[in-house]
Amino acid sequence: MINMTSSNPTPATPPNLHDHVTKPRIWTPRYLAYAAAHNRTPEAMLDFDEQHFPGGKMIGYQRWIAWAWDEWDKHYKHGPDHVRTEREENQFTLWLVNALVPVGAAA
Repeated sequence: MINMTSSNPTPATPPNLHDHVTKPRIWTPRYLAYAAAHNRTPEAMLDFDEQHFPGGKMIGYQRWIAWAWDEWDKHYKHGPDHVRTEREENQFTLWLVNALVPVGAAA
């Protein structure tokens, strides 16, 4: 952003890009389920994905959540044009948190 109020326009000070390092993370229930499904803490999962998906550390999560939605849709026989409601989104999150077993775990 440019400061246009002075006679000498200067760029505004950008936000500190390293604030996320010093502030505690807040994990979503879906990300916690993703990490638990892989027998990792959220921090360890993020580190793992950062090493395995350089330049796109959330790709592992995105692929996993897409897989989970596919499983959900198969179970409820949703077609490709199904529109999700807020209630269904909440039910899906509860299912992720409560029903998924870790990858490689005996069912």
